[in-house]
Amino acid sequence: MAKKKAQRKAKAEAKPEARAIPKGSPFGEASRVELLESHLRQFGDINATNAWRFVYEELLWFDKSTGLVHLYESDKVRPGRSSWYTRSIALTDGLCHLFGADRTGLKNRIDRLFLACLERLVESHQAGDGRSQAIAAVAETGEQIGLPLEWSRKRRKRLNRSSGRKISSPMPNCSRK
Repeated sequence: MAKKKAQRKAKAEAKPEARAIPKGSPFGEASRVELLESHLRQFGDINATNAWRFVYEELLWFDKSTGLVHLYESDKVRPGRSSWYTRSIALTDGLCHLFGADRTGLKNRIDRLFLACLERLVESHQAGDGRSQAIAAVAETGEQIGLPLEWSRKRRKRLNRSSGRKISSPMPNCSRK
């Protein structure tokens, strides 16, 4: 029993290193810092009244399956499932009003950090840096579903289990249990 516990602990501690992002990666720290600094310059003066807007533009994302700003898990954001559906509608409508945009316009104004990293990934692919198959798959998946990659991996796993068939994954480290 103690041996298994020690093995699980060692495995859990090893995971963060196995998932480390390479330094030159479009999703790496240097790239994200550079993009954030660029976005900060474009945004202008940030103060207590508008700081929320910068954070929302950088990090919020639109859930294509619901047509709403992502507030909670997509399976919970359905009519009649929970109060999260009405909260998501209220948040999306409120942000549309504050940003002076419809839902399509809002969708194009948020998730700037992820989309900018994804754009760099595509540019890296076009330059031919040797990771072309994985990069093309990531770019294609991100473009098709419009969601952060972690969500697509989890969704693909759920689809595998519910349908009983294998769904080929373009993601290199996506498990197919």
